[in-house]
Amino acid sequence: MRNAHALVALLPFALTLAACGPSAIPCVAGECPQVGDLYQIESTQVSGSCSFTPMTLGSSLNVSQSGDGMRAAVAVFDPVQGVPLELIGDVYTAPENTRGVTGEVSATTQVARPATQISAELVNMDVTFTMSVSVTTVGEKKQRSMSGALISTVTPSDPEEEVCQITISFSGPGSSI
Repeated sequence: MRNAHALVALLPFALTLAACGPSAIPCVAGECPQVGDLYQIESTQVSGSCSFTPMTLGSSLNVSQSGDGMRAAVAVFDPVQGVPLELIGDVYTAPENTRGVTGEVSATTQVARPATQISAELVNMDVTFTMSVSVTTVGEKKQRSMSGALISTVTPSDPEEEVCQITISFSGPGSSI
């Protein structure tokens, strides 16, 4: 049973790699794709059911990008503590044969907080954010759009308990370019 726990614990890492793809390339300063933008979240889908409250997203997602383009920051929301949680991660260049995807972002952090708003139980939560950015043509204008996942994973301290994960998949448009 412990091997199953280890495999499940690696799931966020595997999903991060899958989102960026094995051929995604860390960008080089001055040659990074533009991923920073204000995106509207038009669709979400939640998968997983756990005894903790996951990190969430608002109706929009403001992704800021460092001056050299190699890092990106995004704030998600911690509904238990009522505060934003800033995630900072790497920007990747998509390979040329990736259907319309120009860039990708991957960020992971860990937080310790109560499992729910009414719980005194503290949990260690791994928070993973992945996002792909593509450029589409709408009429005569080009527009950025994104799709991604926000993954909240709790690995219990008791090895007999199961790892639990909630994934929020999302997508939506960005600015015209």
